[in-house]
Amino acid sequence: MKRLMGKAVLILLFAFSCNFPSALAQFEDLGVGARGIGMGNAFVGLADDGYSIYYNPAGLARIDWQELVLDYGKLYWGLDDNSNLGQSFVGYAQSVKNMGTFGAGWLNFALSRYYREDTFIFAYGRRISDSNRGSLSAGFSLKILSKGFKKTQYTENATNLDTGELRGERDPVFANGYSETGFSTDFGILYWLGRHHSFGLTLDDINQPDMGLAEKDRIPLGTKLGYAYRGRNFNMTSDIMFKRKDIMFSAGAEKWFMSRSLALRGGLGVGTREYASLSLGASYRYSQLFQFDYSFLYPLTGISSFYGSHRFSVSLRFGVKVPEEKGLEEELRKAKAELELAREEAQKAKIEAEKLMEAREVSELEVTGAQKRQREAEDKLRQVETRLREVEEELGRIKQRARMATEKEIRKNLIEKYWYLALSFYHQGEYEKAVAELEKVLELNPNHLEAKRLIEEAKGKIEERIKEDVEKHYTDGLRAYSEGRLEEAVREWKEGLRLDPKNQKVQKALEGAEKELELKEEKR
Repeated sequence: MKRLMGKAVLILLFAFSCNFPSALAQFEDLGVGARGIGMGNAFVGLADDGYSIYYNPAGLARIDWQELVLDYGKLYWGLDDNSNLGQSFVGYAQSVKNMGTFGAGWLNFALSRYYREDTFIFAYGRRISDSNRGSLSAGFSLKILSKGFKKTQYTENATNLDTGELRGERDPVFANGYSETGFSTDFGILYWLGRHHSFGLTLDDINQPDMGLAEKDRIPLGTKLGYAYRGRNFNMTSDIMFKRKDIMFSAGAEKWFMSRSLALRGGLGVGTREYASLSLGASYRYSQLFQFDYSFLYPLTGISSFYGSHRFSVSLRFGVKVPEEKGLEEELRKAKAELELAREEAQKAKIEAEKLMEAREVSELEVTGAQKRQREAEDKLRQVETRLREVEEELGRIKQRARMATEKEIRKNLIEKYWYLALSFYHQGEYEKAVAELEKVLELNPNHLEAKRLIEEAKGKIEERIKEDVEKHYTDGLRAYSEGRLEEAVREWKEGLRLDPKNQKVQKALEGAEKELELKEEKR
């Protein structure tokens, strides 16, 4: 058992060292989200989804929707001692109009039965400047850190490492308890240079909290610099990280296919202490609402007798805008900033011209020059105002098209739902229910030929069944009549006539039976 405990501790340390080659420590940067990890854990410069809560809080400013992210990682799957190392993350980002975007997350790392870490993150990001040259966002996060070891008979009965003898008392490392809690802060900025290039910087654990049990053990300050290129269907990103005396460089790329519904990605990380790792990943996206990501991470140096680390992530987004709308909103923000500058320049030129006209010792040439500058400033102002109106009008048209597309998507989904329900009812022989669902389909799409055809078939089946039921009631009525059970015969024929009110055969039989019953009653 001593060997097992020792092995567990080694596995824990190995988990840290394989993901970052700095001094073996707690709360290491293992990354979150299969998408970012699939690109080599290089995400600081891209930071465009809910995982910005973890990577770069400034990236939250790019999120103007609501997003829920769920992530689970099975780390170092297949170790020969069946150790269970796992990491999970849950995060939520919410955009608030004119205030920025708020985020919250919970990160858990655990070595089952021995050790666990929990990090609760509260983050905020906001755009702080816009111009023709680019836009700058900043963000910060407050983290609550908690770690704890499990109490076992071996921690309560320590071993003397020099002699190998049992001390008969608690291990001195845990003299003050098995857990520790602390607070930490992160800061990040993200600068978007045009539409395709962005640069990020994060400072992690700025206050370097002490999370030691028996003695001081501070979490070191981590600094990350990131760059990302973002195309329509292709993204490329790279990060460089500094932590204590160690440096790690990572880079990755992703390519989207089939109207951005499928993606493949890969990444590579290298660093000091002979660190090297390879990652691969893939995604499936349904509309803008749902995205599933998977990644595989494998160290290229060190231990290799396992099946790698596997990540599974799900993202749910609400209120996402189409790319064209986001692009125009970006242009609108820049046009508004340019408009303010143009107004200031026009006002300055006007004041300058008025002062020169009022001055006594000023040449006519100077006055003419000032008036010319005023006209040019006013012309520029009118051009910017015209451009701003055009962008606003185009944005309105795109929003209208987006609403129509959303309504079309909803209508399509409802049609599919009613159609498959109708098919299910039809195959189960519940033709009336099938017709009801098919009529809903035709309300949404009057030209749905398959629905029309199936309604006719279902109605034909209903008519056939009615004929069979009527014939059965007629036959059962005849049997009852021949055996002298007139009341029962009348009930059967009435039921048959209810199903088919125009059936002459049943109607005549019923009239005859009812007359006989009347005569019978009169004789009594």
